[in-house]
Amino acid sequence: MSWNNLTIAQRSQLMNLFRRNGVTSLSDMRRIYDQMSSPEQASQEPVAPLAPVYKSGGDKNTINSPLYNSAHEGAMYKRLRDKNLNNAQASALLGNLSVESYLNADLKQKNGPAYGIMQAEGQRQKAMRNYDYTYEFGSGLSPEEQQQLDYIINEGMYKDTPGEWRYGKGYSTAKSARKDFLNTEDVNKASSIITNNYLRPGKPHTERRNAMSNYYYDKYISSYPYNMEEYAVQYPHSDGGSIHIKPSRKGTFTAAATKHGMGVQEFASKVLANKENYSPKMVKKAAFAKAASGWKHSHGGIKF
Repeated sequence: MSWNNLTIAQRSQLMNLFRRNGVTSLSDMRRIYDQMSSPEQASQEPVAPLAPVYKSGGDKNTINSPLYNSAHEGAMYKRLRDKNLNNAQASALLGNLSVESYLNADLKQKNGPAYGIMQAEGQRQKAMRNYDYTYEFGSGLSPEEQQQLDYIINEGMYKDTPGEWRYGKGYSTAKSARKDFLNTEDVNKASSIITNNYLRPGKPHTERRNAMSNYYYDKYISSYPYNMEEYAVQYPHSDGGSIHIKPSRKGTFTAAATKHGMGVQEFASKVLANKENYSPKMVKKAAFAKAASGWKHSHGGIKF
């Protein structure tokens, strides 16, 4: 796909879509569009992805990630919520991590030591890489994603692990910053604490981190519990593993979309934009269909 092949009308439509989602630079619009794999991906709103516009910590040495590792985003959010973080706290973490690494657990800093989903360095990186965990098949996360996310949750959020938190920015101790994070339901406050007292990036870019945190907060506010078990889903992994859906549920959402004279993604967008007009199960199916649209899978696709 190439921006240069678009008509003036198509460019204008896409530019409006990008601007609504915080992408204002024409060069960023061109770069993101040229990396997209299909017109369908370009037509999705919010623009997928938003995060690659923001390099890790504003560091010019960070390798450009592939077009935003969003395939397991829902699974990451679910794991944070399952570990008793509220929507504001989970969204603040996810928003900050997306700016750090595009949610890419394998991201390595070019000409620098930072690595992983939170671009950890030094002792923190060593502890994260060596973190002892039990991989849960069907969690929706790759082993690296689960290891790093569990380290953040267990050693960062719920323990006073030396070096994980830092005092300052209104907090006299690192412990008080962590506890205030766990007591807040304000996504902007939660994002600020994660930025200033937990991740502590060299260049904070607070506005960008808050924007991504609010994006996730709004996106998932009515989607949790994100009931993967209902669809018996095994998310795809980097090794090319497949997706499995409970046989009794295959085709039910497609049938509903066909009944309304729409394609799956069109109907999913309509349902999510008018949740009050549909049953909770239909809303969950629509959320699942939208999330699954970007997954890598074999055998020609998923039958929803």
